Amino acid sequence: MMNKKELLHTLLCSVLLAVFSVPTLFLGQIMSYRYDVLPFVYCALMAILYALMIKSDKMLKILIKWGISLPVSYLLFLYFWKTNYAVRALNWIFEGYGNMSAGGGFAFLFYLGAFCVFYALPVLLSVCWVYPIKVLNYNKLRKLQLCVGPAVGITVIAVTLFLESRFPTYSSIFFTG
Repeated sequence: MMNKKELLHTLLCSVLLAVFSVPTLFLGQIMSYRYDVLPFVYCALMAILYALMIKSDKMLKILIKWGISLPVSYLLFLYFWKTNYAVRALNWIFEGYGNMSAGGGFAFLFYLGAFCVFYALPVLLSVCWVYPIKVLNYNKLRKLQLCVGPAVGITVIAVTLFLESRFPTYSSIFFTG
């Protein structure tokens, strides 16, 4: 059984797993409107942070972190869906554009494929290739997770909300009658 400190650490890591995955999909899409390689670099860096946060000393903790991150990821995805984040971002960059083109949709599918590979690897490696972490190394890992994770997570949330506040309203893009 986990003590209170370990439980809070596991919950924090779980929430950060969701923060490092779902917003990356949308923020990477925004970057792809202007840059070709930058979204993949950003996605790879966030996947490395995802790998850092999912790593644990026991297989059960890895599965618990991943399992808790799923409903949190769903809630984050609902936020992006309900705010029409992607369409509003597209119209923020290309004023008066409307919906994504077929070419943009194809490029998004390619990016989505890379995203899935980048994020599946840490989970698979953590689950399939679990090696024992010595107590000293695990304490260092926990400290690193507690220092780096929340700092980057807060930054991702702040950038996401800042950008969303700059986007045009959905009603100004599509006149509803």
